[in-house]
Amino acid sequence: MVEKIAEILNINLIFLPPYSPCLNPIEDVWRKIKNIISNHDFKEVNELEKEFLTIFNEIIGEVSFYENWLKQFI
Repeated sequence: MVEKIAEILNINLIFLPPYSPCLNPIEDVWRKIKNIISNHDFKEVNELEKEFLTIFNEIIGEVSFYENWLKQFI
């Protein structure tokens, strides 16, 4: 069903092999967040949550992040 909808919407799906975290772009996002957050000393959980959301939104807004990932498959 998803494949049919993607075809109708002219969306190209990229199927990744199972158990291949090195090919999954979200793993790069988590790795980058962990590297940044690990250098901070948070006093409150709220501070950590706020920093996480800020970093996450910055990363997913980076066009170059996705372009670099897509170049591996094109």
